[in-house]
Amino acid sequence: MSITNYYSIWPPDVDNIIKPLLDAMETVVYVDDKQVRKVISEKVDLTKMPRIQDPSPLLATSLEKYTEVLHIIVTWNVED
Repeated sequence: MSITNYYSIWPPDVDNIIKPLLDAMETVVYVDDKQVRKVISEKVDLTKMPRIQDPSPLLATSLEKYTEVLHIIVTWNVED
């Protein structure tokens, strides 16, 4: 799982974002958050970053409309 917090106003600490998201996705994305083996989380200050290279249409629209966007990518290991 990859979590990127794009922000213009200072966001919460990275570790304070991860647990609530894992809990919220439980039973919706996976059965139990114990299934999650790896989480990469980062904060990106939009005021210091001139442009994001090739964002998806949904991410581009969200970044235009909001001052803070959480972009979450979940990948599955099919061997599990």
